[in-house]
Amino acid sequence: MRCPSSGTPSDYACLEWRAPLGWGPWGLRIADLSQDGTPEIVVSNLGSLRIYNGVTHAELENVTVGTHSDPWVRAVAIADVDGDGRTEIVVGTHPYAGLYIFEWDGAGLALEWDSTQLGAPWPGGVLGASIEALEVADVDADGTIEIVALDIESGVYVLSPAGDSYAVERWQGFLSCRTCTALAVADVDGDPGLEVLTTGGEGLRVFDGASLQLEWNIPGLPYGIDVGDLNGDGDPEVVVGTTTAWKIVDTGTRSVVAEVPGPFHNRPDVVVGDFDRDGTVEFGGVISQDAGTPGGYMEIFNGRTLEREWRSPNLWFGVWINDDMGAFRAFAGDADADGRVEVLVATYGGVYQFQIRGGGESELASLRIPNEPPTLPRGDGTSPGTGGTSVVAGDAPRAIVTVRLAARTADDSCLAGLAVMPCTPPPFHATSVQPRTLKAWMIA
Repeated sequence: MRCPSSGTPSDYACLEWRAPLGWGPWGLRIADLSQDGTPEIVVSNLGSLRIYNGVTHAELENVTVGTHSDPWVRAVAIADVDGDGRTEIVVGTHPYAGLYIFEWDGAGLALEWDSTQLGAPWPGGVLGASIEALEVADVDADGTIEIVALDIESGVYVLSPAGDSYAVERWQGFLSCRTCTALAVADVDGDPGLEVLTTGGEGLRVFDGASLQLEWNIPGLPYGIDVGDLNGDGDPEVVVGTTTAWKIVDTGTRSVVAEVPGPFHNRPDVVVGDFDRDGTVEFGGVISQDAGTPGGYMEIFNGRTLEREWRSPNLWFGVWINDDMGAFRAFAGDADADGRVEVLVATYGGVYQFQIRGGGESELASLRIPNEPPTLPRGDGTSPGTGGTSVVAGDAPRAIVTVRLAARTADDSCLAGLAVMPCTPPPFHATSVQPRTLKAWMIA
């Protein structure tokens, strides 16, 4: 399904692709993994890690990662994490939280490392209960890329390369926080290092990237999080979801300065960026229905005026286990190398891809998505849909690779000589912070 080259204002967003993927697609990323000019779409869910061609949407890879009977890849990050010039896919699993690092050369996945190699005090490579979010960045400005992993119970881990392996460099526990599910890494105070931001039961918390010491927090901000200069004044704002509103946090005054209220629903994820390429930063938020109506939707708001530019129709693939199971994850980037931004939205049962075209309509009424037939559960009644080729290998996660791939060796001709660079969305984070009043926010 392709979008027309031009359209009316009602074509603010065009549905390009939708895929029923079983129960719970969670991690979403866009990157040119094979450096051939065509980005790939990476999707993780219960039972599989999948890679699609960004233009044709042909499925290129479909494997299961983890040792549990129902492994769930909850988090994905893509970057050259070890500085070898090749792009890696970092994934975090649920349950028995583990980390896995893969390379993909266009022909298949090869496992480079997994957390069972950490040893004590993390027996079996288990970092906690569930890796909910991942980021890759030089969080302490030491010139080395680190992996930042958020476990729902154990807190934030920062891992750095150690020869051919990885080591836990820093760890910040959350004292059994069972709702810490959102993570962002950005410079929100203008110092040389980055900050690590989390949301959950303790609200918004901002940690120094070098020490992982808590710098400040705001209670009552439990859901999705992203950072960007919404009103164009050179200072970054933090957008956080609650059950009743999107909250805008001023990083200078460290306070909530504006909000976009709405019905009582979960707001589990938010993405900040110039989606329609009009020179104004927007934020796109995912709404998860939890008031007795299955499904969910995506909204995009103007960062300056906070007016809604677009709202998707109900995004429901017919899988509804309870009231929480609607839309819950989003990611933005140029998925097909056409110069436009695409937004991926994950719902229970499938993934939608919208091309953002722009226009002045505040709510899209012209788009109609056909009803999907219900996705039936497997024979054991646990997880609708099926995963791909199983790569579970008993109690040794380091052996988890597809049966048609061998572990990468130094003379692997398939991977030699590549210099893969990730295709990521444009940078949206500001680099300096100045205190502002609410009045200054509204007139900026």
